[in-house]
Amino acid sequence: MKPLRITENLKLITPPMAVFLGSMIFANIASNMQRPMQSLYLQELGAGIDQIGVFFTISMIIPMVFQLLGGWLSDTIGRLRAVAIGSTGGLLGFILFAVAPTWEWLLVAQIGLAMAYSFVGPSFQAFIAEQSSPENRGKVFGMVNSIYMVVGIIGPLLAGVLADQDFRLMLWVACAFYAAATFIRLWLSRRFSASTSPKNAEKPSFAGFR
Repeated sequence: MKPLRITENLKLITPPMAVFLGSMIFANIASNMQRPMQSLYLQELGAGIDQIGVFFTISMIIPMVFQLLGGWLSDTIGRLRAVAIGSTGGLLGFILFAVAPTWEWLLVAQIGLAMAYSFVGPSFQAFIAEQSSPENRGKVFGMVNSIYMVVGIIGPLLAGVLADQDFRLMLWVACAFYAAATFIRLWLSRRFSASTSPKNAEKPSFAGFR
């Protein structure tokens, strides 16, 4: 077995993939800050135990609707364009989380977050696969997922420190991380979408989605 050479393996990551991975790290630090604190934030906004249960039930249903739409758009208009659309919706969701006066507003915010999850998720895996060669695809996914999992350590730790001082402060910091990710993804979409879009890209239509 050949020894693992980090520098050689890092060369397998293309420039668009590296920038995209950076945006994913920012976005998922934000998500891992906000998600573990949702139940406490709901309680702070006046939600009871039953209402918190209803909130999380609805939060699981909404992405089921957007998953189909996100995967179809990814194949239709291209990975980066679908990611840009989902990220824009996600940023609106993060902002609404930070300014919500009551817990009911968080249900509306979940629509934006569901868009981000459903549009970015399918496109992220597909984009990494398309940017890697078949013989190196396993290595690339291994490196990308290892780097990507760092957010599971940073996000909750940072959220706990900030939420202990002020929930709104924590949410605005998370929002700043996600805003950075969104701006990077919008730039990526403008810069690389033409070269990474499918050859059979078409204008979205209800007939095509059906």
